[in-house]
Amino acid sequence: MPIKKSTKEQLLVEIEQLQHLLETLRSEKANLEIMLETTTEHADAIESQLLTAREIAEEASRAKSQFLANMSHEIRTPLNGIIGMTNLLSDTPLTYVQRDYVDTIRTSGEVLLALVNDILDFSKIEAGKLDLESQPIDLRQCIEESLDLLAPAAAQKQINLAYLIANDTPEIVVSDVTRLRQILGNLLSNAVKFTPHGGEVVVSVSAYPLSAEENSPSEKSTDYTEYELHFAVKDTGIGIPPERVNTIFQSFSQVDASITRKYGGTGLGLVISQRLSQMMGGQIWVESEVGTGSTFHVTIVTQASYSEHYAHLTRKHPHLLNKRLLISSSNKTNCMLLKQQTKRWGMKSQIATTLLEVFGALRQNPQWDVIIVEMSSPENKDLILLEKMTKFQKKRLPLILLVPIYHIQQNQPNIVACLSKPIKPIKLYEVLIELFTPPAHTTPLPPTATTHSLPKTILNSNPLKILLAEDNLVNQKVALLLLKKLGHEVVDVVSNGLEVLTALQRHSYDIIFMDIQMPEMDGLTATRQIIKEWSGKPRPWIIAMTANAMQGDREICLAAGMDDYLSKPIREEELAQALLQCYSHKDISSS
Repeated sequence: MPIKKSTKEQLLVEIEQLQHLLETLRSEKANLEIMLETTTEHADAIESQLLTAREIAEEASRAKSQFLANMSHEIRTPLNGIIGMTNLLSDTPLTYVQRDYVDTIRTSGEVLLALVNDILDFSKIEAGKLDLESQPIDLRQCIEESLDLLAPAAAQKQINLAYLIANDTPEIVVSDVTRLRQILGNLLSNAVKFTPHGGEVVVSVSAYPLSAEENSPSEKSTDYTEYELHFAVKDTGIGIPPERVNTIFQSFSQVDASITRKYGGTGLGLVISQRLSQMMGGQIWVESEVGTGSTFHVTIVTQASYSEHYAHLTRKHPHLLNKRLLISSSNKTNCMLLKQQTKRWGMKSQIATTLLEVFGALRQNPQWDVIIVEMSSPENKDLILLEKMTKFQKKRLPLILLVPIYHIQQNQPNIVACLSKPIKPIKLYEVLIELFTPPAHTTPLPPTATTHSLPKTILNSNPLKILLAEDNLVNQKVALLLLKKLGHEVVDVVSNGLEVLTALQRHSYDIIFMDIQMPEMDGLTATRQIIKEWSGKPRPWIIAMTANAMQGDREICLAAGMDDYLSKPIREEELAQALLQCYSHKDISSS
């Protein structure tokens, strides 16, 4: 087919169209170049603004952190004096009124310290500077210690405290014990605070293995190493209105303004608990009904393993097998816990909710081996009646009293033990084994998780040569009195780092308690100088004793060469542990 040839006129038209298109493209290119230049300038301006804003934010964050660090130090310094002196004063002979005044001062100081700690923790979380530790935790011990802290407050309101750990829950978990205790402490504190007189707070714990998809979710195996722990704190308190449930996890929030006035608190406890549970791989939520109570649920993800440490709590024991137990308590939770626990050991139990039922049970079956009685009144009226009932038994009937923390006494001959609430299976087991095991067949109980490698009596029998570096006169007095109470009456005192170095030239010391912020020469500088001058030679054990408690302060002290760290206010127990660490170090060094 012949190719159609274009005419000259047609070619000229095409050329003209192409030229027009080229001019259009050139114009669009110029516009794009202008837009690109404008956009680049705008982007540079935005980047510059962002950098400036970032610098301002970082500077504000640094200023905020520095402000909080300074405020923490300034508040903790007088708090150390208030709490330390009231603790020492409470150990002296006081009248009832004086003791009440001292307890009020100490409680107020503890509340203020808790407030400071909440604000600091909230600030650390907001700044992303709160790091979690991973260490083995004795779960049962952690729960019991958390409950013990609230036991005095619960006893004053006659609130029943109890806990229950599901059978398949690991005994040892790997997590941050301090933060786990903090979560439980916040929830328990709120539960006791908002539960009226005569109520109840119960903690239940269960575990769910995080298994592979091919495994059945219902399978329970010791091969699992990762678990989701579920804690539930149930109370019979005032409850939360449905429209306010979501607001309780907001910063500085309470259910309503009157709650803050009546019960106190900053509203930070639940926020901190929520953030901590999220950092630990879990969550927190609440179920509540006004006038009935609330149940706060918390989950965390943890590495876990089963051990034989508490195996005796879940197995039958030959000396307890078929022993007849009468449980006398009007509290359904305590009855259930005691019945379940003693059944695991092979005991046969019966519940009597009133003394009339106890009397009936004694008449129907005089062959009881032991009675557990929950004492509800400090006047011992129930105990007197019970003594009269058991007096006519053919054999001496042992009594185990379950008592509030403020009412522990053992004067009657039939009473073999008094156990304070909440019920601790380990303590109950020890009492029953001692009661029913013949002396020749006594089986040693498993060691507890809190045994120390050095006896506490060493603190009094072998005093150390101590140098205290502290510029605050009140804190000097508190530290000296605490050390004297622990058996160290001769302590040299200096007020700054230069005096520390001078004192070391004149005398040798086993231990130096070093404040950080001191005039002329601070504690960190003094410590670095000691490390440098005593390089290769035995030197004193250096412990930071400071009001600095922000994130990283401990690491700064240890990096400077210090051997241990105590934050103010100083607790007698923590001070004793620090001294024991020094004794251990001396033994290791001398061996």
